[in-house]
Amino acid sequence: MGENQWKVNEAAKMIDESQHVVRHWLKELGQYIPTKKGENGYRYFDEEAMESLRIVQRLTRDQNFSIRQVEHYLATGGKEFAATAESPAAAAQSEEIRELREMVEKQSELMAALVQRLDEHNRKSEERAEQRDRVLMNTLREIQDRNRILLEEKNNRPWWKFWGE
Repeated sequence: MGENQWKVNEAAKMIDESQHVVRHWLKELGQYIPTKKGENGYRYFDEEAMESLRIVQRLTRDQNFSIRQVEHYLATGGKEFAATAESPAAAAQSEEIRELREMVEKQSELMAALVQRLDEHNRKSEERAEQRDRVLMNTLREIQDRNRILLEEKNNRPWWKFWGE
């Protein structure tokens, strides 16, 4: 073939895609990518076909278009795409996103409620621990006071009473 015409592997390399991807695009969008078949059966890409590949690449990679969206875009020359209604796949995806957002919002509310309950539980636990500590300290003081009284009583007895014990 002539100059400025490339085989699939060469075209793929020029746009930094795999041969498999370019062949897939040709299979799905071949009517919009003007290739020429050589006598050897190979497909050849000229400048126009390369530009079509670059458009497909930009739409699929940069804008996340599906093959069907790319096909619609190419079929209408890109003019009707912006004005057309959302595709069923895009509508389903939008619905999924809305549902996911609702789920996240509900989970956030549940998390806030759980945090509030946990804070309340911690506050009550601290109160119980403080009350337990007060009771323990009072009990210790009472024991110490009782021991001090017993020791004082023991120390205040006459010496002969120690042998009777």
